[in-house]
Amino acid sequence: DIEDVAKVVLKLDDFTAVQALRPLAVSAALNRVLNDELWKAHIDADRIGGFGASMGGETMLLLGGARLTVTTSVIGGDWEFDSKRVTYDSRIKAAAGYVPYFGQSFLPAFGEDQEGLTGINLPFLGISGTADTTAPITEALIGMRRLTGTRRLVALSGVEHGFDDAFTNDI
Repeated sequence: DIEDVAKVVLKLDDFTAVQALRPLAVSAALNRVLNDELWKAHIDADRIGGFGASMGGETMLLLGGARLTVTTSVIGGDWEFDSKRVTYDSRIKAAAGYVPYFGQSFLPAFGEDQEGLTGINLPFLGISGTADTTAPITEALIGMRRLTGTRRLVALSGVEHGFDDAFTNDI
């Protein structure tokens, strides 16, 4: 709603910082697990996949090298993507996102028309809801077209943002 939009606009730098920190935290956690004596023998470091819901889906794409939206002009929608990646973790070989966050038309996650996804070849499965207004499937479609690796977008008819037990078998 308009109140949420105002919060994002007024705290855009904080919102962008949270988006950027998430993939860095995942990489750090993966380092920890792969170097832990209790876990490392049980993990095939050459076959690591990632999964994230909502902004977790965005995080997976940022781990794949996507470039994040940055701007100095909120009014007018002149969105750019950062010329540098937040990170790139080559250990993530494929990823899936449930109701993955590609941003909104007024605040895309990966630059204008999702340009920050161009050339990303991380295999990605997106599972979006047709009734999702938080992570609209329209933005997911634009972003998925930018990816160059194996990619699929599954549309769950009538699904809103969040997890609904009724769609467990479909998911």
